[in-house]
Amino acid sequence: MRRRIPRPMTEAQLRRSIYGTVLLTVLVPPFLGGSLMGFAGFYPMPEFYHAFLHLTGAYFALVLATALALTPRALRFVLATAELPAAQARARTRWLLARVPWLLLCLVTAYSVIGVITVDWSLADLGYASYSLQEHLLHQAGLVPVLLVTIFPVYSYFTDSLGRYLAPRGIRVNAAPLWVKLLMLGIVTPLLIDTLLVGYFYNHTGYFEAETLAIWLTLLLLAAGGTLLAMDSFRQALAPLRAFVQEATSAGPPEAMPPPLSLDELGLLSARLGDITRSLRLSEAKLNEAQRLARVGNWELDLRSGSLSWSDEVFRLFEIDRDGFAASYEAFLAAIHPDDRALVDARYRRSLEEREPYTVVHRLLMPDGRIKWVEERCSTDFAADGTPLVSRGTVQDVTERYELEQQLRQLNERLEQRVAYRTAELQEQNERNEAVLRTTPDGFFAADSEGRLTYVNPAFCRLLGYTEEEMAALSVVDIEAIETSAGVAKHMARIERLGYDRFETRHRRKDGTEIDVEVSVSFVSAGGYPSFFTFVRDISERKRSEEAIRLAREEAERANAAKTDFLSRMSHELRTPLNAILGFGQLLESDSERPLDAVQAEQVGEMVQAGEHLLALVNEVLNLSRIERGEQESRSEALSAAPLVAQCLRQLEPLAAQRSITLDAQLSEDCCRVLADPMRLRQVLLNLLSNAIKYNRDGGTVRVFCSVAGSGVARISVEDSGPGITAENEARIFLPFERLETAYEGVEGTGIGLAVVKMLIEGMGGRVGVDSTVGSGSTFWFELPAA
Repeated sequence: MRRRIPRPMTEAQLRRSIYGTVLLTVLVPPFLGGSLMGFAGFYPMPEFYHAFLHLTGAYFALVLATALALTPRALRFVLATAELPAAQARARTRWLLARVPWLLLCLVTAYSVIGVITVDWSLADLGYASYSLQEHLLHQAGLVPVLLVTIFPVYSYFTDSLGRYLAPRGIRVNAAPLWVKLLMLGIVTPLLIDTLLVGYFYNHTGYFEAETLAIWLTLLLLAAGGTLLAMDSFRQALAPLRAFVQEATSAGPPEAMPPPLSLDELGLLSARLGDITRSLRLSEAKLNEAQRLARVGNWELDLRSGSLSWSDEVFRLFEIDRDGFAASYEAFLAAIHPDDRALVDARYRRSLEEREPYTVVHRLLMPDGRIKWVEERCSTDFAADGTPLVSRGTVQDVTERYELEQQLRQLNERLEQRVAYRTAELQEQNERNEAVLRTTPDGFFAADSEGRLTYVNPAFCRLLGYTEEEMAALSVVDIEAIETSAGVAKHMARIERLGYDRFETRHRRKDGTEIDVEVSVSFVSAGGYPSFFTFVRDISERKRSEEAIRLAREEAERANAAKTDFLSRMSHELRTPLNAILGFGQLLESDSERPLDAVQAEQVGEMVQAGEHLLALVNEVLNLSRIERGEQESRSEALSAAPLVAQCLRQLEPLAAQRSITLDAQLSEDCCRVLADPMRLRQVLLNLLSNAIKYNRDGGTVRVFCSVAGSGVARISVEDSGPGITAENEARIFLPFERLETAYEGVEGTGIGLAVVKMLIEGMGGRVGVDSTVGSGSTFWFELPAA
């Protein structure tokens, strides 16, 4: 079964309790006392009630009216006590409780004595009984149990009511020691009962001897023994609680609750209190550790008593010894830096006036001169009338945070200076960029991700014939003349993916005409806003120049084809009479019947030699023309160039011997295997070797060697020791009919051989070149795919 737990009493409940106390005090003596005395035989029954309705009733009504008239004053006294500061309220409550029992005893005694007298008078006046002086005294003695039975419950009810109202409001006093209550229950109550029984026995039998008194004393001793046992049991059960309270009062909160010493409800209460104490100590230890780690302490200031309590962490933060510190608001202010005391005091007092919490950051001055920065937070509880009761707050060490904030503030100031400086630079740069964009001859525009023009420079407006206001309403699709709308969107997506593009297109001007432009566009995403920055250059003039060059090239190619055809036709026409002249010359030299004299033979030899030279020239021209027309087909195959080089050197040995020129071949089979047409390669080697001999100095050397020019490429070089070629002439030497007469004066040639070499090598998928040093010789080389 769940017990009902008494709750704090309200003012209305207190008013009802005090009026109840007055009614009990006035009603119980006449009705309960009169009933008991009538039952014991002191008064005849039911005549006693008739007497009450006679003179005694008026007396009762007068006392009741007087008591009820004084009750509001007592109520105001109790209510005013609850509003006093705790110390004054406790002192006033002790004063009240020290006087109420005696006042109650005196009042009830006087009230009862007078009441008995009025009853005796009423019974005598009504003719029911006539009492002697002894009987009157006996009646007064019978009041003893009535008084004790009345006073004890009334006093207990009154103190219990005060406890339910005052104790929750911080007013705690000991109204009645527990031993007094036990004494009343264990001795006084049995004594009343025994006395009542003895009186009853005496009034009905008239017998009162020594055994009667012995029985009365025996019962009283039994009641006293039981009471002492109960008191000892209570003392044993309460010993842990008292030790706990005494230790807490003298030395602060104890570490643990003493173990219970009884197997009863108080023992279970002690055990439960021990569990709660251990839990609280553990929670307090965790709280202290958390406050130590967070460097946060808490405090409480009771404004009614002026007492100030600090947690352990506050003492550590202030670096103050707990034992030597008299905690008070003034002592707290003394621990603050002198320059911040007025600030903290003003903030606290203003919070009391405005009834609002506050936060303040201030300094603490340590004994060694160090400065600590702390952040203090505070809130205050107020009474219903606005009187401040208790202030509670926290103190946190924020020295590191304050120093970091100072550093951060300095960094922010420097950063703001740099930002301002950088902003000025960017502003200046933007102005320069704007000036450049406005003065550049090239057009420029910026477009968003939808292709809408967001900026255009004056040059672009002039290029298309629009004003800046008109351009602001256009998009890329409106000015693009080649790509469709879908094509523009696809192109912009590709630029966004790649970041850059450069291309040529055509733009549509305001008058409908189109111009050729070169576009360079970059995709930039700044601040989450994608943009296309585009430079536009008018290339109409360049396109016209390119068209003119193309037409000139076509004309030159047609002229070159006509030249080649002319040379071919002329060469064929020249070969017929040349063959006839050479044939007649050879007949004249070989006619044995009519031999020529020495002069004639010499002249005929000159004629034949000149004809052969002219025929060789014609053959070279024919060969060049066939190559230019593409009539010679190359059939490349894997071969070694070494045998061909050896063959060509043997063929040219007589020519080299005429000028004492040394021929040397340094060829490796590994690097001389190439993919080439054997006949064309032989022709190339003969041309280069013959040139190396012809354009060499007497007694010089010609060296042929092979090397690897790269992956899958072989290089064959022909080196001579001739006069060399200047850098300006190296670019002309492979052109047809180009002869460097200053370098090769007196050497026969047509200027066709190297041009033929270049065409043949390129026809076989290779390339040809020359490295020359004036005065040291030249090295002609060609590269072919390695086999």
